[in-house]
Amino acid sequence: MRRQMALQVKVSDIIGLNLNENYQSLNSESLLADADNVRKEFKISDKKFWWLKVRALAQTRNWPELEKFAKSKKSPIGYSPFVMACIENNNKAEAIRYIERVS
Repeated sequence: MRRQMALQVKVSDIIGLNLNENYQSLNSESLLADADNVRKEFKISDKKFWWLKVRALAQTRNWPELEKFAKSKKSPIGYSPFVMACIENNNKAEAIRYIERVS
């Protein structure tokens, strides 16, 4: 709760959200450093972290950051979530970049 109160100054309307929603909200607001601090503090697993970050970056249409994230290291969730997130957010051209990585 203390963490939510501190972040409330930067992002409106995060009080009362669950951990996943808070994390996604921080990513959506491009407060990536704060999102990473929340990840560490609450010990969010790598798989959950990747799912949340892929969805948040796609929803905010932050395609350059999504591509950078995809290249940062091997995805523990595979690349299908990248493809689906791009398609769900109406960017088929971006989805094509990840299709070749799907095994």
